[in-house]
Amino acid sequence: MEAPITQLPEHIRNAFHAPDEEPQRLGAWWDYGWKVGSVVFAQAPSPNRAVWSARVREKLEVEHLRISRPIRSTDSRFINAGWRATTFIEGEPAARADEVVAAALRLDAALAHVALSDALRDVDASDPFSVADHAAWSRDPAAAVMALFGQGAGERGFEATQRRTRRSMAMRMVDQLAPRLVELDAEVQVCHADMLATTVFQGAQVPGVCDIVGVARPYGYSAALAAFDSMVMQASGEAIVQRFAHVEHFAQMVARAAIYRLVLHGIHPEANSNSSSKLEQTCTSLIRGGLPQ
Repeated sequence: MEAPITQLPEHIRNAFHAPDEEPQRLGAWWDYGWKVGSVVFAQAPSPNRAVWSARVREKLEVEHLRISRPIRSTDSRFINAGWRATTFIEGEPAARADEVVAAALRLDAALAHVALSDALRDVDASDPFSVADHAAWSRDPAAAVMALFGQGAGERGFEATQRRTRRSMAMRMVDQLAPRLVELDAEVQVCHADMLATTVFQGAQVPGVCDIVGVARPYGYSAALAAFDSMVMQASGEAIVQRFAHVEHFAQMVARAAIYRLVLHGIHPEANSNSSSKLEQTCTSLIRGGLPQ
């Protein structure tokens, strides 16, 4: 996602009692928000998801994890005019993939006690992340993806050409991954759909989690998705799948995570074609060495 150009409005600062300090721009792990004192302000493209995350993080306790807490506005709301506020936690993302995956397992253990809402179970046709997730976890992902990628096939122009190229690569990879999938006999729970991108490290402190992106999947999916993302970012190789093979269905969930990222790459309006090669290389490596036949 590109950094939004909007400045931090003064009335938003006042609504959340921000101190009178100069705002400092933050990175992607804070949604390119603004740090004012110990408060981070960020726009909330999906208010419902932001409110859900805030409610979960407000009281969530996870062993050996620092959780960024939401801050309520003067009228006790989590969202004010499309903005949210959270407590700042020190740290930055780091190439410590195994630690992120292990932290994701601890997070999933805690999230198992969070009530699973219908909003997480149901597909939201207006949300590409939700659409991609449900396609990846459908009974026939290849057919679901083909149907999605067929939309807008006749469009012309540079962007349409770029999109078709991304979708062609993604479809090839899905066709190779799909035959290796099996139906999982596992209960779904609340998981985190972007663990790697929201986990920060600071010296010897335990990892910190800046946000939680809710999704309804089996225990361990937060970790499986983080493992795949770490491979794409070249923070690990396919051997990470074997290192966490003790987690039930781990390899299968990594395969579903791969399809999820492929579908998102094909349908998200802000997808970057420059990342196609990394996704393709990661999926190819995974198919050759990280997944059972």
